[in-house]
Amino acid sequence: MEAPKEKLQILTLSETDGVFSWREAGEIWASVTLESKANLFSRVGIGARSAVIVTVPRPDLTLFAALRWRGEHLFLTEILDRGPARMEIRAARVTPRGCVASRAVKSEDRTRPAAYENRKVMRFPACITEKWMGFTQREPQGELSETVVLVTPKAVDLKIGDVVEVEGLGRYAVRVPHRLDEYKNEFEAEKVQEA
Repeated sequence: MEAPKEKLQILTLSETDGVFSWREAGEIWASVTLESKANLFSRVGIGARSAVIVTVPRPDLTLFAALRWRGEHLFLTEILDRGPARMEIRAARVTPRGCVASRAVKSEDRTRPAAYENRKVMRFPACITEKWMGFTQREPQGELSETVVLVTPKAVDLKIGDVVEVEGLGRYAVRVPHRLDEYKNEFEAEKVQEA
């Protein structure tokens, strides 16, 4: 039996002066069913809680959009055609975090031609998933490294070496970019702490 119809907000990404944010762009009525299995919204990190949205009639949606349901952010992962007046949307239930990226930029100070300074280059939302956590013993100290995956809208493009301040989690350095997906980018980022 299909769940009752509910109102969901359609979200689109907007950008103004290096600030990316999700903005409400309309509404749809759809039934939402929660699944117990994980949605692998990231090809590099671990999965997230899953939801299936069945909608009638067909809204004008692509995987560049997102949905908000009962205050939760739904990261769209698949849109399936189920006939002329019906589509099924698969989504990951995630919590985007505010992020600020800084980049080493050559200084404009002519008295120091080889100097670089860190500049904030953009603000953006990202979904964070865990990649790997490990401990390496080195003499005379140990090193704890934590790697996360920042899953961002396609318009957000980070460079290796960018430092990203993730709301509530700290600072991470971008180490490996994954840009081949048509609808999103994924960046492995590492936080290093001496133990």
